Amino acid sequence: MAADHPDNHPDHEPEALDIAQMDSASRSLAEALRISFIVLKFVMIGIIIAFLATCLQTIGPQEQGILLRFGQVKVGPDGQVAIKPGLKFVWPYPIEELVKIPVSTKTNLAINSFWYFQTPEELLADKTRPAPRPPAKLDPLVEGYCLARGEDVGNLLGLTGRQFRRLLVTGGDDYSIVHSKWQVTYEISDIKAFFKNIPVQTPKPGEPYYQLMKKGVNPIIQSCVEEAVIKTMVKYNIDEVIAATDRVASQVKELVQEKLDTLESGVRVLSVTLTAFTWPRQVDEAFQTFITASQQARTQVSQAQAEAQTTMNEAAGPVAAQLTAALEDPNTDPNTLESLWAQVSGECQRILAEARAYRTSVVESARSTAEYFLSLLPEYRNRPMLVVQVLYLDAIGQVLAGIDEKFVLQPATGGSREVRILLNRDPTIRARQAEGLQKSGQ
Repeated sequence: MAADHPDNHPDHEPEALDIAQMDSASRSLAEALRISFIVLKFVMIGIIIAFLATCLQTIGPQEQGILLRFGQVKVGPDGQVAIKPGLKFVWPYPIEELVKIPVSTKTNLAINSFWYFQTPEELLADKTRPAPRPPAKLDPLVEGYCLARGEDVGNLLGLTGRQFRRLLVTGGDDYSIVHSKWQVTYEISDIKAFFKNIPVQTPKPGEPYYQLMKKGVNPIIQSCVEEAVIKTMVKYNIDEVIAATDRVASQVKELVQEKLDTLESGVRVLSVTLTAFTWPRQVDEAFQTFITASQQARTQVSQAQAEAQTTMNEAAGPVAAQLTAALEDPNTDPNTLESLWAQVSGECQRILAEARAYRTSVVESARSTAEYFLSLLPEYRNRPMLVVQVLYLDAIGQVLAGIDEKFVLQPATGGSREVRILLNRDPTIRARQAEGLQKSGQ
């Protein structure tokens, strides 16, 4: 009977319903757990990816890196410390830390330690508004300055060495106060030495290392530049600094680089430039007058030296200076002196040629005279009075050969003799005599 079937019994319907509901809840819970595990898996994968992403750091094209592992510098397999630009994997702090240092960035540093103090009005003054009048005195506690070698008479005249000592001039210990501005351009060349020896603060999150690097290295470079400027400027006077600015800056650069290399800073100085240079404002008028006088003196000295050199070249040629020094030196080797005399040219050569020709003519004349007298000696021994008379007549003939008018008066044998001479018989005689006097005077 249908009424007796178990499924249709009223007591069994609630139990069957609960089982069905329990199976549906279990399936929902299992599905939820499955979905949760899938989500958790993706979350974990995302966390791992995010963790790995934080371990990837990029070194820029103008940077090099140093890897610190537990605070110690890590050395690569090839013995190098610097890490080249690119994407690098770095374990998070405190396991590893990547320090990125700009090595190809050129940094400019202005050095104004030696410039005079300027008020805001002076800084704002331009060509349309004249600058305020400077203070009457230079205050060394406020004004920046350095010392340059003072000018002296020996330098003003361009004399050195023995010529300067001959003047017995002193005053080389004087110094001048000067103001100057400098600019240094540098870059990091050795990041290992730089990181080891230059104190740089640890950057905070988001703070650029470049700014902290400049705060650490700029005071060191400024100190080196100031020391180099003081040592260099004292070797030059003001005119020499103005005329040889590049040479002065080059010497300052060498001293700065030498000091930085001694400190093992890892910094390379690219250039040092003298951007401004002047004397104290309080003595500007005196310096202007002094510079004008110095320039005029140097111009006159240069002209005199050029004229002296021209005169010496005209007198003796290129060896004039060597010949003069050899003649002034008492210990000069005679062979050296003779060699220099053989190389002379110009006026000295002409005078030497004339002297040699005159010497030759005198020697030849003396030799011919001696031969002549030797030839007359036998005749003189036989008839001495005759030979003397002949020699006398020859001498008289040579003396009277250059005389235009001759008057020969024989001695009177008895009584007196009247002689009448008609002057100016030939007008050309006086003219020839005057012409001869002019030539002999020239």
